[in-house]
Amino acid sequence: MIALSLNLKGLEYFPNARRDVAVFRLLAKRTQENTVDNRSLSSLFDRVDSPEEKLVTPASLAVDAVLVLAFFSFLFTVLRPHVQSHDPVNIVIWAGLTSACMSSVFWLAIQMFRVVYRAQHASKK
Repeated sequence: MIALSLNLKGLEYFPNARRDVAVFRLLAKRTQENTVDNRSLSSLFDRVDSPEEKLVTPASLAVDAVLVLAFFSFLFTVLRPHVQSHDPVNIVIWAGLTSACMSSVFWLAIQMFRVVYRAQHASKK
């Protein structure tokens, strides 16, 4: 806790200031005494078990990258005719941005599918 060394000089203009400072010091002392077994925050995470197998491997990252790029190119070709513009630059920009958003959601879906599949597969063993 931060050491509280407040200068009380000039507080005579504020009649409740001395009482407020004393209450603040008392509360700061109580919070310092009532911490959870006086442990640091990093020691709370020491008990987390590491998984036996890695959930992300270089091969799975490569498969994900290929799937996401294929999904992006598919969506880009599907969405290009739906952009309401005659300017080719605007068509590429908006079809690309929309495909990027939808591809990122596809990537999240792949990750969730992988985690659920591995958890169900592990529970059957």
